[in-house]
Amino acid sequence: MREHKMYETLMFIQGEEAHEWLEYLDAMGAERTLQQLRQEGYWDIPEYSFDEAPWGECDKLHFAGDYVLNYNTAIGYIGVVRVRKVLDKIYKNQL
Repeated sequence: MREHKMYETLMFIQGEEAHEWLEYLDAMGAERTLQQLRQEGYWDIPEYSFDEAPWGECDKLHFAGDYVLNYNTAIGYIGVVRVRKVLDKIYKNQL
């Protein structure tokens, strides 16, 4: 078995709505912002899944367990990604 990571985008917002959340983040901090986004139902079902981390080099990141709050105040967006470990079976004839 081989383990790799799967990145699930749970939410991504930009524009005016993101600006409001970025102000909240600045005032309340990353952990509280993650809690509030969850309480308000901003994510239930993954929107997209990736084999590589979907955040950019200039994004600021906050890690909380399996969740990553990623945001960029200069561009004006905020998102939440869940990181899952996935096990793949590797068969001899596939090597």
